Amino acid sequence: MNKRYLFVLLLLLAVTFSSCKSSSKKAAGTKPGKTVKGKPPTQTPAAPPAAPSTPTPYLTAAAEAKTFDLRDGYRLELVLSDPIIKEPVLTVFDGDGRMFVAEMRTYMQDIDGHNQMVPKSCVSVHWSSKHNGVYDQHAIYADNLVLPRMILPLADGVLINETGTEEIYLYQDTKGNGVADKKVLWRAGGGRGGNLEHQPSGLVWDLDNWIYMAVNGFRLRMHANRDVRSFCVSQRIRDGFLRNPIHLSGDAAGVNGNERRVGLHRTLDVVNGHRR
Repeated sequence: MNKRYLFVLLLLLAVTFSSCKSSSKKAAGTKPGKTVKGKPPTQTPAAPPAAPSTPTPYLTAAAEAKTFDLRDGYRLELVLSDPIIKEPVLTVFDGDGRMFVAEMRTYMQDIDGHNQMVPKSCVSVHWSSKHNGVYDQHAIYADNLVLPRMILPLADGVLINETGTEEIYLYQDTKGNGVADKKVLWRAGGGRGGNLEHQPSGLVWDLDNWIYMAVNGFRLRMHANRDVRSFCVSQRIRDGFLRNPIHLSGDAAGVNGNERRVGLHRTLDVVNGHRR
């Protein structure tokens, strides 16, 4: 009896070993993505995305103009383009139709924004020598600037504000050649830090004779070639500004940079921004 039980036990062990060996060979030869009994399915690595067969072409300004879809009766004319201007961010006009363009030539020239605050930007000026609307004359009005962000042409020059400062300078062209040769401090303010995208913009001279800016909590008014600073209510708006934000019907004297509000009525007329 003992020999018979021993024989049966050895036979079962042999059959089990043979079955395990066969399963191992099948698993080793299994193709990716196939399911092995008793095991989770193997994952096939995803193929990398194929490169576009036709990359987006770089179009000239003239070729790009043809891609615009205009309604009947409208037409599109090219005024300025590269290489005459580079990295334009702002355009304003003076009373003679001259166009002043702020060019942030150092802004985000690589993914990490290296050397953005290097004074290599400018404000250029462009005008029509034949007074026919074709801007055929070009000059660098103010050079070696740090990301110019605000421009306001006046009768005797152009106000310019750069990134990283609250100061505003009056640039003047005394020779009439389109290049400023005189620089005068128009408003002192010192430096300004923080994200350059959250700094002031504007210098919009409104009908109420005040000059407005976004972000800053005050407006400006010129008097005897100097500015007057006036604090406003609810003026700190990033993407716009308020026009005539307060109407004084009582005493509102400035105290330590803040207004003592007595009988103030707010008139929140929003210009290019949002009411807060």
